[in-house]
Amino acid sequence: MFGIMQNDIDHKLINPGKPIENSIVESFNGKIRDDFLNENFFFSLLADAQRKLLSWKEYYNFLRPHSSLGNKTPEEFWQEYEDGLVEARGLVSTRMTPPTS
Repeated sequence: MFGIMQNDIDHKLINPGKPIENSIVESFNGKIRDDFLNENFFFSLLADAQRKLLSWKEYYNFLRPHSSLGNKTPEEFWQEYEDGLVEARGLVSTRMTPPTS
């Protein structure tokens, strides 16, 4: 909440019991719950969870096929976009790169 207040961002809550009002976040919450939380056991609560979450985030952002990209990974989609093989509406012109290990 501090970042919201500090940056003067208007914060709006959804109506109770109406997750459809925030479907993008609800969809992501479901993915993180199904693909990450339900699949991992955390040995030391914080450090282990942070390490596993970083690994999952890299998988989600770079290696996992996304239905919104025609079941391609973001890397595959980006390469096709750069090669002029696909058109992307609203695609940000800067390329995300995976962190180096």
